[in-house]
Amino acid sequence: MSRRVSVFGAGSIGSAVAHRLSECGVHVALADRDEAQQVVRYPAELIVLALTHGLEVPTLLDELPAESTVVDLTTQSSESALRCCERAVLRDLEYHGGGLTGGADQVNRGEAVLLLGPPLGNTDPLLALLGQVISFDDVRQAARAKIIHNAYLLLQQTLLTYFGEGGVGLEAEQVLTVLETGTAGRSLGDSSVVRDLRSGAPSSSYRARLALKDIAEIRQELPGLPSPARHIMDTLKDMLETVDPQSPFTTALIENFYDR
Repeated sequence: MSRRVSVFGAGSIGSAVAHRLSECGVHVALADRDEAQQVVRYPAELIVLALTHGLEVPTLLDELPAESTVVDLTTQSSESALRCCERAVLRDLEYHGGGLTGGADQVNRGEAVLLLGPPLGNTDPLLALLGQVISFDDVRQAARAKIIHNAYLLLQQTLLTYFGEGGVGLEAEQVLTVLETGTAGRSLGDSSVVRDLRSGAPSSSYRARLALKDIAEIRQELPGLPSPARHIMDTLKDMLETVDPQSPFTTALIENFYDR
């Protein structure tokens, strides 16, 4: 493969992107932000940005050759991503932004997930060397998806830390062994709420009354839950007290929780 890519951002992600593509036979020029001029004129069919802050992106876009295809993996707000996209249009650049889930290890194994909008065309096979590409209609959706991923990750990691640090009356390894099996023995994609969101029909036998009972027991058994988790539990409790006790929990959650 004789394709050429420029990567801006020599941190862990940018370096991993460059390494992975090089291992796959792609000619790669890697530069940190302050070294951009060294590779701006490199004849690349794809330019990958992996910067720390969205505020760094517009200035770099101004330096890139017109008609370049740019994939921006910088994590930023949806409004920041939109401004970058609008700046790119003024510079006659084809811009796709959003972010990337996973870390350098996943990138190096070709197992990363790229969240990009708008959808790409002929660069898809090149990016497939890095992992899976999930496309969105526009850059704002892709950037928001990355933020949602990070929010879920932060809450998940907070709870895992609390449960795994031995403050719940079990050895950490016992807790982790249980949690590694998934939720109710299922991976995320098999969970009831994911199935219901996708199908629009209830599939869970877990009732609102049972969830209320479990919340009460969770609060009693785990009084040291981190405040973000306590807030979610309290919000769930308030919501469930207003619905039919026999309603499937996932139905109650999907239909009512968003308004809280």
